[in-house]
Amino acid sequence: MFRYLKKPIKIRTDKLVIKLNLIILTIEWHIELDSE
Repeated sequence: MFRYLKKPIKIRTDKLVIKLNLIILTIEWHIELDSE
């Protein structure tokens, strides 16, 4: 039961991490463009 519950949560967090990374990347990119 626990093993079955853990997997979808991991997939969810992976997607969240990817989204967060994308957001951070875009923010940094915008800051770099602004500073030029």
